[in-house]
Amino acid sequence: MLRRLLLAAVLLAAAPAAAHEVQHHVERGEAVIVTLEYADGVPLAYEEVEVRAEGEDQPILLGKTDVEGRIAFVPDSGTSYVVRAFAQDGHGAQVRVAASDGEAEMAPVSSSARGTGGVGRILLGVVLILGLFLGLRRIVARDGASPQRISQG
Repeated sequence: MLRRLLLAAVLLAAAPAAAHEVQHHVERGEAVIVTLEYADGVPLAYEEVEVRAEGEDQPILLGKTDVEGRIAFVPDSGTSYVVRAFAQDGHGAQVRVAASDGEAEMAPVSSSARGTGGVGRILLGVVLILGLFLGLRRIVARDGASPQRISQG
């Protein structure tokens, strides 16, 4: 029974984390438009974003996404870019926009820059829940054993 309860708690805790994974879509024209949204379709709206030429330390653009989770910039031909977005709730994304048309790849934001990623948070949650249940089980088992009583008589 305890195992089923633990499994249910872990699955319920993991579901919201998976639903808030950040996804992207890249459109190219005269400008590159990167649209960022959570897995459930909610845009990553009004969140911090930076665009850097690949290999450069200095960003070429600092700003925020719009209401639809978009950021746009005009690229130099032959240059690849890295678009990084950071949500206030700790979610984030790093998208590499290659110099050639249509290529973009998603990479997680480094944990040193923004805390642990989604998988790290899930594992941390599982460990905390397990620790709580095991500690509670130990306390209940210890308290359930009644001490010997000395009879007066």
